Amino acid sequence: MAAQNPLVVHRNVALMMCESPAILEEILVELDLGSLIHQRIGARAIVAPAPVLDQLRAALHARSVYPRVVGDIFSHADEEE
Repeated sequence: MAAQNPLVVHRNVALMMCESPAILEEILVELDLGSLIHQRIGARAIVAPAPVLDQLRAALHARSVYPRVVGDIFSHADEEE
């Protein structure tokens, strides 16, 4: 069945996994990002557009939490080239 479905590629969307669900939740509330711009996958993972992940990653790094990001994140400068 999987062979019949075409591959879907989403550009500028990535998966971020954080080791601490409590800190991830705290950052999401603190940044007030709204539920429409990201999708939670369980307690430790989030799928979001690159600009949102950049904000999240910066806030997590400020708390010495280094999440794993799966997927390519392109900046606006990369798109203009």
